[in-house]
Amino acid sequence: MRKKFFLCILLLLSSFLISSERIKIITTTSDIEFILKTLGKERIEVINIVPPSLCPGHFELKLKDLEEIQKGKFILFHGWERWMENIKEGPERIPVEIDGNWMIPDINLKASEKILNLLLEIDPEGKEFFERNFSIYKREIEDLKRECRRLKEKVEGLKVISSIQQRDFLKWLGMDVLHTFTDSEISLKEMKEIVEKGKREKVKIVVDNLQRESISGRKIAEEIGAKYIVLTNFPTRNSYRESLLENLGKIEEALK
Repeated sequence: MRKKFFLCILLLLSSFLISSERIKIITTTSDIEFILKTLGKERIEVINIVPPSLCPGHFELKLKDLEEIQKGKFILFHGWERWMENIKEGPERIPVEIDGNWMIPDINLKASEKILNLLLEIDPEGKEFFERNFSIYKREIEDLKRECRRLKEKVEGLKVISSIQQRDFLKWLGMDVLHTFTDSEISLKEMKEIVEKGKREKVKIVVDNLQRESISGRKIAEEIGAKYIVLTNFPTRNSYRESLLENLGKIEEALK
């Protein structure tokens, strides 16, 4: 009984020491957060600032967010987060500048390679651990790309109208994006032009963006008589794979 008790104490102490030694890294988005957690696992502690359902570019930094940021040794960011200007001091800033929509597998993989190299600089002792996790993740991305091919064959050339934030993702799928709209309310003249074009081209789907869902997108869909769907630009549910498949599932459902 006493042996079991001391064993429990040792396990608790060891887990405490491991957690206290972990490098604390702040992330600005769930894009960076998810890849960091996937590659770094128990060697790092990740604190994400912007919830995946909100737009990181228009995020309003609060006092509690600033307090969280001060806990980190490093902060990884994309480079377009305007609110970063409000952070006058704190963790070392490391940009992860990868162009394109990270929901596209090839771009996500490119970003993960960049983050792997950053981890190797931050924690060189974890080299084998990080590289092994990256190899596993790379295989998962390749498998995911194969899963995407089935839908890509179905939507090749499909005419859609979409949020400008979803344009690149839809083009990657092979869709023909006839017109884009922003999160701002568009003029009556532009609305009329988009609706007329949508009807003329027999557009069946209007795609909006979860992080900056607009009034315009829903109105366009109603006027055209098209289905209205909302896709995410950032991993939700703490899983890139699940979020991408959820996006694809919404598109597939809209085809019915």
